[in-house]
Amino acid sequence: MPRMSKVQKSEKHRRLVRGVRKHWMNVTDFKVAGVPCTPTEVIDGLQSLVEQHDRTARAYAAWRDEVRRERLLEKQIGPIVRSVQHRVRSQFDRDAKKLADFGMRYVKPGPKKLESKRQMLAKRKKRKAGAA
Repeated sequence: MPRMSKVQKSEKHRRLVRGVRKHWMNVTDFKVAGVPCTPTEVIDGLQSLVEQHDRTARAYAAWRDEVRRERLLEKQIGPIVRSVQHRVRSQFDRDAKKLADFGMRYVKPGPKKLESKRQMLAKRKKRKAGAA
């Protein structure tokens, strides 16, 4: 059986409340899970569960709305963030302490010339051959 959604659970509990109200309100000897209780207590418990489902659904919808707003704001402010980061990099490119003040870090550039890349690969081959 597939898993029930929150909407299905809420509807199931609402129907249980309706059924108890319709058929068992005049019952005095009422046991639920081996515990004696009144139909009103059963209805109150089921109703509180339905209300909690509704509160959870509203909170989830509000959270989704806030996430949508956050993404929209990130999209609008993104160019400003990238521009500031670019300016910081261009002004303090090799100063690790000043970059850290902006929450950035200095990244040492790798080899730039083809010959230095070949030398690096040759050294790597030697190390692997020596380790094996």
